[in-house]
This record gives sequence, C-alpha cells and structure tokens, in this order.
Amino acid sequence: MEKLKCNASIPILVVGYYNHYNLGDEQYKISIKHLLKKVLYDVSFDLQFIDCDKLDSFAILPNSVVILGGGDVLNTYFLNKLNTKITPDIKIKDNLTVIALSVGIPYNDIFMNPDNKTKLDIFDTIFLRTRQDISLFSSHFDKGQNATELLTSKGALHPEKFEDNNPMNKSRIRYLPDTSCYVSDALHISSLKNFIITNDVRFITCYNRIKTLKQKIIGISFCRHIYHPDKPYYDNYHKIIQNFALLIYNLVKDGYFVVLVPFNTKPLGEIETTENKENDTLIQSDIMDLLSDTVRPSVLNIDFTLALDEMLLLYSTFHVMIPMRFHATLFSVYTGVPMIPIYTTKKIHNFLLDINWNPDYGYILDKNEKDLPTKFDRKLFMIKFNLLVKPNNYAEAKYCLHSSYHNFLKVSKECYPAIRKIVLENSKDSGLRTRIEDADEYDFLLNTQLVNCPKSSASEACFGLSSSVCSAPCPPSFITNSTEFPVINTLVTKLHEFSQDHGYMNFREIQDPYLQDIIVCVVSYYLTNTIDSSYNHGLITKMFTPDYDYINEWSWVITHHNGINNITPSNNSLPNSSGDHRSPSELVLQRLQAPLPNSSGSSEATRYGSPLPKFNIDYIDQNDKSGAHRSGWKYVYDNIRKYSSHSSTDLLLDLYVDRTFHWKRKIYKYIDIIPYKKPWVGVIHHTFDTTFSDHNNHTLLSCPEFLESLRYCKGIIVLSKTLQLQFLEYLKGIEHLNKPLPVIVLTHPTEVAVSTFNYQEFLDNQDIKLLHVGGWLRNIFSFYQIELANEYIFHEIPESEIEPRLSGDEPYNLGSISDSPPLTKSRPWWQGGLKASFTTNSVGLCSNIVAGRVWQRLCCKKRPPDIPLLGVIETNTPKIKTRRVKIQKVALKGKYMNNYFPYLDTKNDVPFDKGVSDFFPMCSFSPFISSDNISVDSNTTSLERHFYVNCMDTRNNWYRHMNQYIQTICDNTKVLEYVDNHMYDSLLTKNIVFLNLVDGSAINTLLECVIRNTPIIVNRHPAVVEVLGNDYPFYYIIPEGCTQPFPSVHDLLNRPGAILEAHQYLTNIDKTPFMIETFTRDLMKILGEVSEIQTL
Repeated sequence: MEKLKCNASIPILVVGYYNHYNLGDEQYKISIKHLLKKVLYDVSFDLQFIDCDKLDSFAILPNSVVILGGGDVLNTYFLNKLNTKITPDIKIKDNLTVIALSVGIPYNDIFMNPDNKTKLDIFDTIFLRTRQDISLFSSHFDKGQNATELLTSKGALHPEKFEDNNPMNKSRIRYLPDTSCYVSDALHISSLKNFIITNDVRFITCYNRIKTLKQKIIGISFCRHIYHPDKPYYDNYHKIIQNFALLIYNLVKDGYFVVLVPFNTKPLGEIETTENKENDTLIQSDIMDLLSDTVRPSVLNIDFTLALDEMLLLYSTFHVMIPMRFHATLFSVYTGVPMIPIYTTKKIHNFLLDINWNPDYGYILDKNEKDLPTKFDRKLFMIKFNLLVKPNNYAEAKYCLHSSYHNFLKVSKECYPAIRKIVLENSKDSGLRTRIEDADEYDFLLNTQLVNCPKSSASEACFGLSSSVCSAPCPPSFITNSTEFPVINTLVTKLHEFSQDHGYMNFREIQDPYLQDIIVCVVSYYLTNTIDSSYNHGLITKMFTPDYDYINEWSWVITHHNGINNITPSNNSLPNSSGDHRSPSELVLQRLQAPLPNSSGSSEATRYGSPLPKFNIDYIDQNDKSGAHRSGWKYVYDNIRKYSSHSSTDLLLDLYVDRTFHWKRKIYKYIDIIPYKKPWVGVIHHTFDTTFSDHNNHTLLSCPEFLESLRYCKGIIVLSKTLQLQFLEYLKGIEHLNKPLPVIVLTHPTEVAVSTFNYQEFLDNQDIKLLHVGGWLRNIFSFYQIELANEYIFHEIPESEIEPRLSGDEPYNLGSISDSPPLTKSRPWWQGGLKASFTTNSVGLCSNIVAGRVWQRLCCKKRPPDIPLLGVIETNTPKIKTRRVKIQKVALKGKYMNNYFPYLDTKNDVPFDKGVSDFFPMCSFSPFISSDNISVDSNTTSLERHFYVNCMDTRNNWYRHMNQYIQTICDNTKVLEYVDNHMYDSLLTKNIVFLNLVDGSAINTLLECVIRNTPIIVNRHPAVVEVLGNDYPFYYIIPEGCTQPFPSVHDLLNRPGAILEAHQYLTNIDKTPFMIETFTRDLMKILGEVSEIQTL
C-alpha cells in the first residue's frame, strides 16, 4: 500500500434519496462520511450529498468520485438518473470513479433486464449491503466470475484476494454491511452519558416520562407504506390497523408500556390531505384513534421528527422492538434490542437471513399484486412475542444481535483497503495526488499509524496498538492466530453485551464500582477459569481507562497463568483446579459447548456400598474463601469435592443456589453459567424473610434465570423441614413446572472432633461471658438491650461426683449408654426439688449425681427411660453448694459484619449542636426546637410563650435521652473482633450463648453449640425446634408488641440450675445427624435417586 500526499482535495459526491424526512436515508450523511474519514484518513477530500432528484442540475467536477448510496437505490429510477448524468464518454473524459456503496436490490429484474445490465456498467464497483444477492447478482453482472469466493464463511472479505496479481481483484461485486452500523461511532456515543439532549421540549418531555416508568417498554415503528386510499386496499389497511390496535391492547394488558416511533415524517403536500403514503405519524394517529381511553395512558405516540441520536436514546430504553422499516430493524441489532420485525420487503427478509435470525421471531405479512399487505394475525404475532420474551430465548436473541453487530464492524473494516484502492486508483495520474513512500506502517483496518511495526498481518499489528482507535470494542476478527484468541473473542462479545445492557457502548466507559467488579470477575473467569483470581486487582485498576490495550493485557494474563501452573495448550501436563488438563481458556470454551450428559453412568463402587453418582461441583468455583464460619459450608465443600467427577457432562451440583442467583447472578449470567441448561441439583440456604435482605427466596422465585433453570432441575435440597414446607407451597405457583419438583431436607453437618462445654470450667471461669455469635438473620440490637444482674448464683457439683476419666477438653467421640452408671428416679433437684436459698453459699445436695460431663461421650437418640436427666434428690440430702458469678455480654464480631454492628463511637459524647443526623445518619431531623414546631394556643401563659419562642437553643431532650440509652447499652456490651478457631472453641467450652433469630434454616452457631453441649439461650423458631426439640429449657419468647424476650434472659439465668439443665439436655441429643459422614451418605443417596428423574 502507498502513503499518498494530497496536493488538492478529492471531490466526492454522494447521490441518494436525501432530504425526504426519512431517518434511515438521512443517517447515510453521517455514516458514509464517517466511513470515508476512516478509509481516507490521510487524504483531503471535499464531500457533498445531493438528492437524486437534483442531480440533473448539479455540476460534477472532473476527477470526482461519485458514490450512489445508500439504500435500495439499484432500481430503474436511480439508474436512469445516474446514466443520464454520467454517460460512458463523460466518465472517461472527466476521469470519474463511480461506486455503489451500501446499496440494495429491491427487485431481481434489475439485473435480468438487458437494458438495466447496460446501465449497471457505469459502476466500477458495487458494494451490496446483503450477502443474499451476491451470487445471483455476480452471475449476471460479473460475467461468470464467482464473487462469493471473495468472502469468508461469515461474509468477511479475504484480504489476500486484493493483491494486484489476483485475478479475482477484477470482481466488481463486494459485500459491505449497511454503513449505518457506524452511527454510534460517528456520533461518539459510547455510553448514555454522551447523548446530548437538544432543546426540543417535545422530546425532553417524552424522554422524561419514559425514564419514570417501571414497566418494560415495547417500541414499535409502524410503516405508512401499507396504506392505499382506494378500495379494496383501504379496507385491508383498516382491518390491519384494527389488529395493530388490538396488539397494543394485548401488550398493555400484559403490563408493558408502548412507544410509537416514526422513521418517516414527510409533511403533507399542499394538495394532500391524508393521502400521504410515507409519513409514519399518520398510521400511528389512525391506530391511536382506535385505542380506548383505558389503553392510551400506557401508549406514548411520538408524532414529530426525531434526530438520529434521539432515536438511539429511545432504543436504549426498549425491552423489545417491533420494526416495520428496514433501518428500524438495523437499529435493533446495533443497540442489542430483541425484535420481531413485521415486513413484506425483500431487504428486511435478506437482512434477517444475513444475521441468521430465528424465523420464529419475525412476521411476514401476506401481500397482493401491489405488494400491499392483506391481513395481520394478531394472535399469531402474540405467540411469537411470548416466545421471544421467555428468559432463555430473550438472552439468545440478544447474543445473536450483539454477535451480528460485531461481525458487521469486522467485515466493514476488512473492506477498508478495497474502498481506499478503488477511490484512489483512477486518480493516480490526475495530478491531484503523488506517491511519496511506501506506507506499510499504516494499517487501514485500524485507521491508525503503527510506529516501528514490521510488515505483518492486521491481527499481528493490532498487538502494538492502543485499542482506543475504536469507540466500540475491538472486533474479534483481529484475534485469530493463537489458542487464546477465541477466548478473547468471546470475552469481547460478552463485555459488549453487558455494556449495552447497562447503557454503555464500551466497557472502558463504565465507572460504576459494582459494574466494574462484575466485569472483572467475568474477565477473570474466561482467562483463568475462576472469577476470583489473583489478577482481579490489576484488572480493575487498569481496565476502565480509554487507552486500555485489552488484547495485550489479557493475552499476558493467559500466558502468565498457564506458565505458573505449567499448563500449555500443546503440553497439557498439569491438571487445572477442576481436574482437567486443558488450559483455562480452552476449558472455558469447551464448557460453553458441552453436550448434555449421557444418562448411563459407571458402576464404580463407593465407600457407601452403592454406585457413586456422577456429579460435578467444579463447573464453577464453589469454595468458600471468606473464612466467616467455624465449620460452615467450606467444611462441606472440602469433604465432598473428592467425589466430584469434574466432568461438565455430569449432573451439576450447585452447593449455594443463593449465591448463584443473587449476588453472583450477573457474573454467572454473562459467563453462560445460568440459566442452567443441563440437569442440576441445588442447595438453598436462605429463607423467605424479606426484612433482612433482598437475597431471599421471594426474590429467588422471581428471578428469570432461576425460573428458567427449573426446567432442568432434578431436585432442590434445603437444610430444614421448615424451609422444605415453605418451598413446596411456593413451588405450586410456578406454572411451567411439568411435574412436582423434589424438595429434600439434609441436615447441615459440622465438625464433631472439638472440645466440649465443661460445667466446672464454666464456674471456675473468672470472666464468664454471655456470647452473641454471628450476624445473618439475627437481631443483634436485642442483645445490646439485655440487662444482666451484677451477679448470679449457680449450683456447684462436688468433685467427688465427677468421673475423673471424663474431662471437658477431651475430644468428642461416640460412646455407648452401657457405660453409664445406674441412677434412681426422682424429681431433678434443679427443677425445684429443693427451695434454694440465694443468701447462703450452700444448699442441700443429693449424694448421687451424675455430672454433665458424664454424658459428653454419649451419642444416644434418647435418654433411657430409667435415667433422669442429671440427678436425684433423696430423703437425706446434703446441702447444695453454690457459686456467685458475674456475667458480661460479649458480641463476637466476625469477618464482614460491620453492617450488623453500630458504627458510632460510643466512648465519645456526641455534641448535640452538631445535630442528631451526625450521630444517626439515617435521621434527617434537627434536635433543636424551632418556631415551626411550637404549638401555642390561647391557654398558653405569657411566660410559657416567652420560653417557647425565645429560648430557641433548647435541645430536644427526647433525642438526648435516646442517645444516652444507646450509649448505655453499647457501653454495657463488649465487642470482640474476629477470633481464630482455637479461641472460638475455647470460648464455647466455658461460656454460654444468646441468639435472637429473625429467621433461619440451618443456623451454624446453634449446631456448634449442640455439638459442644454449650447452653444457648434462643428464641423458639421452628427451625430451632427441629434441632433442639420442644422441651429444651433455655427457650425464650417475645410476646407480640414487645421488644424484650420473655421470660427475660435475666429471669432464665436467675435459676441456679438453669445452665446445668440446658447443658445436660444438650448432651442427650443424638449427634449422628450432624456428622459429615452422615451428610455425605445422605447426599450420595439423594443424587443417585434424583438422577433418574426426567427433566423438561
């Protein structure tokens, strides 16, 4: 290629259908100009646009480039105009270059008629905007040459076919997508922030109304071309618009808001009334007249001319577009708005074939001999519409549109050299331009200069560039020479889709930290096979800048990650985290294309005595790295991961459905994890409570991706019977479930090899604590409100009655009740066998008592009927010793719990002159009395009036006392920051616990107390009763309308035997259900059974 120095500007004349109030035609003035500026970046040219009707009187300068474009202008009318103005002799004499650019063929007879074929000879090259006519057209126009050989399988132009010695270079038929694909780039619209709203009050009013809507918006562009004033055509028109009105009625009834947008607003002529066949606002008006008063408020009829950027801004608000015009259809592709075109024209039909659009999402109108439609079946259209808006179909449609748009940009850029060569070819000897040097360092595909770049392909050259050369993401066509490139290709498409879904054209423009985090996780997943990689920090620091070179950066991440793990695409010597030997990039692509699993499984024997069901938990990273729980879900993951098959074709096991469809939802959606399209089983942890978080099961059951995934779900696992019953009830309301969905209960396991509660150590503890543990679904404020006495009196157990071989710090193991000493029946002393005196240090005590620690080794489902819970009272009993102890409240503040605790500094008084809102940021009131809130009536004395009106600095004592109360309860509660597992276990062996649950299913703290036999004061929630039973002695209730527990914590602790009673009760609970072995056995059984269930 050559770098050209211009001594003068090249005159370029673009002939088209301009200034006729048609937005699709008018946009060519912007998009064609933008294309030429890209192609002729270093060439000076003078550009003019002229309407074909005025061509006769226009003087075409010698050495001009004449462009016919764009639109369906290869018809008799335009060809006659052009050939009349430019005869073959004039073309040679004036050294004219004539090009048809971004054009279509409305009727096939244009190249079958011999006269028309002669008229087509005026063109040096024709760039067709659809691939469908390439073969047929070239067979007539290119004299037997097969122009389709110029194209790749996706319509891209083979660059090597343009070498001078290539005989195919003589072909005059090319494919170039409609230049309107450049409108966003030409208008510099990379995000919604770049839209500049004009002073058009009408548009501002309409757009402001749209922004306030909560409904999904359906855009419709009706086309006036279907109108004809004569019978019987008018009768057909009237029937069709009646059905259009009923269509709008159906959409409004289904909860949508409808916006009517005109693409043609040609005014009525002087002698016209309503006979205008072009102005779309007329058909919109006809339809609006048919709508009832109840429907019209949900329809916005835009009856004025829209600017191009205004139209694109409206498209950004649409959920679905129903276009009847060609460019209304194209704009849906560029903006990623799923569509159902209604059409009769060949150009829309061919365009839909070009993008491989699902025919179910299009409606072809029947037409008569005048190409006028004869009817419209509203019911059939609504079937198509309802099919499109199903979550899975809707997502696939958006993906098709985004992929097509990227392909348009790619093919267009690959045509740059051909367009440049044609424009400049005939002018080399005209004296306007002179060749000065080779310019291989220029890359026409990228429209930028490469500094010190050797001769290379476009894809290689791109690595040395700043990717900011395009406002839209770099087309994936540049990524072709490495195994990493397909991943980057897919990733770019995903980020473009994500950006457009959130109002941006380019991910680099996004500054919202939440959206940035999602994007970084998506990128990390595609590059490293995990959403939380060590590269995330660097990615979020660098990605969101205008000059971010993502191709180089992402290629480095892939190479570095594979290198440190000794993974190469050709030498897969080391398995990755999921047990697969391929590189992360290869694994991600394979995972996206994996087929459904084969139902025939292996007969591998397992430790559980039955075939091990094949399941996969490594299709996503399910390891809990938060460290927020002592024996939480990570404990489960670590113990069952070894049984995972690591195959993407096996049953998927989602261990944390709440994470998948709540806070990781957007990430997993954009990496094609959800909605699930393969058989799966999921574990649900969260509850239906709506007061604590939006991450609840009501939200889950309204999540489109979850509802779509239920089609493939073989079973839901929950962690309590309470949640099971609730889920079964709510699932009844889901319509598309063909059969009942199994909801199975599994008991949450916890570690059992831990130290247990020691009552004697509890009494000996000089710093006894009432502990609050955890934050999720807990009312921590009520813990702060608890008022404890200065001291409490608890019973002691004589050391002689405690078996020395059993100590509280001995690890828990399973025992047998046959080791227990016999006890006689009687009423337990701690339940009132003796009336204890709280003013002495001793009371009567039975001579035969089994200490609580005796039962620490027992694992029995129920206490033997002849053995009391703790001890007996005999006739001649010694006095019971007591111990006076102090208890302080301590809240354990674990990781990520700032939101559950007060963030104010209670050690410092809050100056009320700063305002209460400084102390309580949620309050916006003033603590001072103002004249606006003083009530003065006729009974107020003059002294009172003086006080109220003049003493305006009087502080609001209600808030002062509230502040004092908050400070008091905070001062009385100690907060202990994060402790390690050893310290946590130690605390539970010699202290007691308090919980006030808002809701719950599996409560980790409760299970940890049960395993350790640690007394826990807790409210009687159904999920708690499932674990503790009805007779647990340390329940409290909160009567309706009260905020304090009843009986109060103080009342419960005021019984000397209460803690020992609760401790002994817990020792009798069977611990087997909480063991990981039990959980794993039951899980394998469940997975084996549900794998036989048919989905869909």
